[in-house]
Amino acid sequence: MSSRRYVLFGWIFLGMVALWVYVFMLGIHRGLPFSVVPDLPLEPRLFVEQWFPQGWGFYSKNPRDSYFYVVRMPDHQLPVGWPNNSLSNIFGISRFGRAQGIEAGLIASEIPNSAYVFTNVNPLWKLDELKPELVIKNPSPSPTILGDIGIIYQPPVPWAWTKEADKIIMPSRVARVIVK
Repeated sequence: MSSRRYVLFGWIFLGMVALWVYVFMLGIHRGLPFSVVPDLPLEPRLFVEQWFPQGWGFYSKNPRDSYFYVVRMPDHQLPVGWPNNSLSNIFGISRFGRAQGIEAGLIASEIPNSAYVFTNVNPLWKLDELKPELVIKNPSPSPTILGDIGIIYQPPVPWAWTKEADKIIMPSRVARVIVK
């Protein structure tokens, strides 16, 4: 192949990369709230909202949402295969951990708000003090979470306190139930 052909392929490649970078930038720009930056060229005529109907919020969750933990009592072991991107889940290829997340959510949805206890101490300590008074049927067709279970909702440590995160215990809501 002649050098002119390599140059031609290089320009075509750069043009395609520039086009996709521009489309990506349009998607980000249309998802931002109102700003002083005017519309980008061709932006109003390309109807970018139709290309990215969910916007960028689809790809992430609010980082200030409470963490959700499920622990087996009384040994405090995790009865779930989380996180989904772990080696045990083949870095997300196996859906087992994700299915357990749905199962845990179904169990937690069966627990009435009156069964939760607020605590400012380590939530595991509080779960040890509680006696399971509520029996819940696992609605999953193939249940994997059974027995004496503790449910914990705990907000993350604020970013400004991350240097002391190992010393900080955030207030949490806990419930202890028997899952059949």
